[in-house]
Amino acid sequence: MKLSILVGFVSIALSSCESDIDGIGQQFFEGATPNGTKKSYDIVTYNVSHNDTIRTDNQRLVEATLGAFDESVFGKQKASYITQVRLSSYSPDFGANAKVDSIVLEIKPELVKDSLVTTTDENYKYEGKDAKKVVNTYPISKYGKKKEMTINVDLVNDFLGSASSKIYSNKTVAVGQRLGSKAVAPRVSGITITPKEGGENLYYRDTAIRIPLNDGVDFFQKNIVDKSSASELKDAASFIRYFRGLKISVQDNDGYIMKFAPNDVALKMYYSSKGTTDSTTVHSVYSFDLGSENVHFNQIEYNRPSEFTSAMNSINKTEGDARLYMQGMGGPGVMMVIPKTAIENIRELYNKDKIGILSAKIRLYTDSNVWNNSYTKPQNMLVKYNNSNDFVDDMKVFQNLSNFSLIQGYDLDKNPSYYDINITQTLKNIIEKEAVSKGLELNVGHYLVNSRGVYINQNYNNRAYSPERIVFTGSNTAEANKPKLTIIYTQKK
Repeated sequence: MKLSILVGFVSIALSSCESDIDGIGQQFFEGATPNGTKKSYDIVTYNVSHNDTIRTDNQRLVEATLGAFDESVFGKQKASYITQVRLSSYSPDFGANAKVDSIVLEIKPELVKDSLVTTTDENYKYEGKDAKKVVNTYPISKYGKKKEMTINVDLVNDFLGSASSKIYSNKTVAVGQRLGSKAVAPRVSGITITPKEGGENLYYRDTAIRIPLNDGVDFFQKNIVDKSSASELKDAASFIRYFRGLKISVQDNDGYIMKFAPNDVALKMYYSSKGTTDSTTVHSVYSFDLGSENVHFNQIEYNRPSEFTSAMNSINKTEGDARLYMQGMGGPGVMMVIPKTAIENIRELYNKDKIGILSAKIRLYTDSNVWNNSYTKPQNMLVKYNNSNDFVDDMKVFQNLSNFSLIQGYDLDKNPSYYDINITQTLKNIIEKEAVSKGLELNVGHYLVNSRGVYINQNYNNRAYSPERIVFTGSNTAEANKPKLTIIYTQKK
């Protein structure tokens, strides 16, 4: 969602000697530009390496990622998904002479809903009946290239532990038997078949990627169906040590990264058994539980180009870096520092000229010498004080205002584009209340809200599954588009 930037506030009756131009909040209106004196200052900006690691366990993955994307600036980023599996019922009864017919894993990727293509066959035959078949096809919402990728599903050999455990993206697991593979196009379809005259569905298939686990039929026959009364299938604690989980990965090293809801992944076993008489065959479906009670996490791998690695190994915290690299899913962030000389200059204006700060924002420009492409740029970003997990003052004061946004991107479909980071309250507290000036860390992602629309905390965000990346012009350069702090102020009368 593209949000509007809060660039300042409109003072009501600036000419009035009783006007309180230091009281900000209710005076802000979307699109309003404060009248006053503008002044800009150089700032110091440098890269922050997160060592290509981030928490990706149950507590972080509202969505999970799968896929691989390789480009020349950041290199390869590859995401696999690992999950436990539980039985939906323990000591299951599959019936007499039960035989596994097929196993299917379903993943529901995030879709481009406004690009639906529908085909309808009014003269379809379903099991000899006149019917209508409707196929709804959506492109997968992806970051990267438009190409087919092969998804592999393997058994996990390691015990994955508890769903409350902290797990980081560099965790690896040993895998065993491959259960199945499928080449998947960057689109997915759902099917509905109804009687010709209308009525209840004769057949329905959800809009999902379906991966047949043909190589796993014997495994499920011997280890699930044939052992239905065994102790390993009597309770959850025993089962997750017996059937330790699945790893879902892509075979390719370049393509795209997609997102999906981890708790909606489905594993279905289609089987047949004898009915009450030997001449009757009953066809059934058993659904395994891959929901929130299970451990699941993203494993993320990288292969970095030499220029990127060199930049991360030579971070200059004093003068800043020439280029600033930002990437979600554990990639680097950016630190922005207001120099002491700039703070002293603004504080002198405040003390001597009695100024009131109307607006303060940091502007960052993309480096089109390096990042000149059509990849989707981040719509929003995360901002926090250095070595702090609290919200910045601007979030605390203004988050309930409908026209407030901490970040605003401009010309995001062009090169260069730029972003404004609103730090009005932060700077006012430094200048007027002598709060300690801290570096501001910027990362790819956006904050999440709870069911009441309230921001929870700094860590409740989507950074762990945001595949976007971007390169900014840094402060250690002679280029005109280097980072600046710009303030707008007026004088008290």
